[in-house]
Amino acid sequence: MLQGIGYEINAVVQQAVDMGLAISLCSIYQPTGTVEAGGGPDGTMAPVAGMQNIPCMFAPMATGRIQATDVRAIEEITSYRLQHVWLTQHLPAIRSGSSNGWMAYIDSEWWTILGAEDDSQAQMTRLSVRIAQM
Repeated sequence: MLQGIGYEINAVVQQAVDMGLAISLCSIYQPTGTVEAGGGPDGTMAPVAGMQNIPCMFAPMATGRIQATDVRAIEEITSYRLQHVWLTQHLPAIRSGSSNGWMAYIDSEWWTILGAEDDSQAQMTRLSVRIAQM
């Protein structure tokens, strides 16, 4: 029996999870706003409610164009690795959080969230993240 395209779209993410594609867990954190004696942020992060242990996977970057995925800051001798992450939940609030210093904790590593987008069918969220490597 045909249940309609709405049912099929809703089942896509669950099918991907059932197939074992989402092999990692992502937890989203935000700055606490606590400041040091000098007036700057102290760097402590707090978990964002409802955004913990989200099944995810590192996904391929867009192939439609050439991209630099390793950015080096010569002054600090730091390398930044860029990554695309697919989350199995629809979390549109991450879009605003990405401009407020939110971080993603995935596979025991802290990633800076550079941007986020959720799909038009309200099924999933995609993140662009960066990690600094010395």
